[in-house]
Amino acid sequence: MDLKESNRRKEQALGSKPKRITDEDDIEEVEPSAKDIDLLNSLVESALNDDKEEDIPLPMPPSSTAKSQQMIHLIQAIDRKVPLDDYAEQNQLDFDEVLDNLEHLIQRGTKLDITYFTDEVLGQECLDELFDFFDEVDGDVKQAFDEFYGIYQPEEIRLARLVWHK
Repeated sequence: MDLKESNRRKEQALGSKPKRITDEDDIEEVEPSAKDIDLLNSLVESALNDDKEEDIPLPMPPSSTAKSQQMIHLIQAIDRKVPLDDYAEQNQLDFDEVLDNLEHLIQRGTKLDITYFTDEVLGQECLDELFDFFDEVDGDVKQAFDEFYGIYQPEEIRLARLVWHK
């Protein structure tokens, strides 16, 4: 079938000649269907009622797949009791990035036992002191940074907060 025959058949099917869009003014707006509106309304209502991101199905960006793999690898390293500073070095990460990932996992409800590392790095006396302080200030890390400035490094305070968070 040649181009003329194809256009003739389209014209018969549509009742008029096909039009070319040559200007933005020629573009027609399409009204959403009732099904589309119902779906959007249910998603918005669900988000407002539950206030949880997990309830709204969203496409997973490619970078989050790599991030998920990194999180799984971190959990496996903790299960094997790999020192977290060694883990950071092996994976070419800053120790702060490892702490960020641990904080993210704990906020999401993942139970992690890093006491093998905190006991070795900080010691029980340091942990007890920081735990007592966190109990007083309801775990406020910024207040701990101010209170223990020059005594403990920010990374040490964050580590203690992760263990206290349990």
